[in-house]
Amino acid sequence: MGCGRGGLVPSELKSETVDLIRESRDQGARLKKACETLELPFRTFLRWQKEIRPDGRHTAKRRIPRKLTEEERETFLEVANSERFCDQTPGQIVANLLEEGTYYGSERTLYRLLRERQALSP
Repeated sequence: MGCGRGGLVPSELKSETVDLIRESRDQGARLKKACETLELPFRTFLRWQKEIRPDGRHTAKRRIPRKLTEEERETFLEVANSERFCDQTPGQIVANLLEEGTYYGSERTLYRLLRERQALSP
């Protein structure tokens, strides 16, 4: 296939390859031999045939469904930096807000937001 081990293969090329191998099978060729001819591992063909899917590598950009919007992040930071919570840790802030029935995010999220704004003391 020429993309190398672990390389991203465009969906169009996957579809065309699967179609070629299926066509060869319909004309009497064995699947494994057709894959060998294209230098495509048989297991890869089976995976491609099952589902042509988007980039699944670890470095691929992913959509995080529960990610806070910029507005939610700002609100969380404003509340955390308010006079009321000025002498509390992020853990205490989140716990106090939860007792009141308000949830902006986790303690870890608050630490992350404060670190991004360089608002944490060493």
